[in-house]
Amino acid sequence: MRIQAIATAALACAAGPVLAAAPGGDDLPRRVWPGAALAPADGGIRVLDVVPGGAAAAAQLQKDDVIVSVNGVATPSAAVLTTGALRTLEPGASVTYRIKRGGAERTLSAPAPARPAEAVAAGLALDYGVARSGEAKLRTAVTRPARIEGKAPAFLIIQGYVCSSIIDAGPNNPYRRIAETLAQEGFVTMRAEKPNAGDSRGGTSC
Repeated sequence: MRIQAIATAALACAAGPVLAAAPGGDDLPRRVWPGAALAPADGGIRVLDVVPGGAAAAAQLQKDDVIVSVNGVATPSAAVLTTGALRTLEPGASVTYRIKRGGAERTLSAPAPARPAEAVAAGLALDYGVARSGEAKLRTAVTRPARIEGKAPAFLIIQGYVCSSIIDAGPNNPYRRIAETLAQEGFVTMRAEKPNAGDSRGGTSC
């Protein structure tokens, strides 16, 4: 069984039907997703790649565009985009980019889409939920076999000291790979974001 990498997980036992109906997923809206690979550039940040379904694609940004500002906020680094200008918006809000393209400046605007659900392999299911810690609402994600009868062994995957997202972090993220590998072996796994990471809202910073 391929579970040798689970050094930071706690073993528990969980009822599959209860987890499948985990409440609260709609109580915590998804964050706006930038959907672009970015790098520093003179006068802003350069778009290295645009991912379908993200805010950049919705506004028709292109590779090699230099983003000068977002909603009037200057973008000297990618952090302004990922933790500031877009992070404070709710899905559907308008995003206006001031960009440089081909030596000329132009303005592009579009409603910002929510981050799509994390994709899972065939035979697996993913349930979003909410855990509460004081005033904070923390995003949770349960990865499990699509069909569970009765109870199933479960792991709570505990993140290390970093403040990056543990959910929706890309197919090669180690926490996601651990969750999917365990689910393929018949286990239920849960991940929870830290305060103000990913979709989480409220509470102190990570």
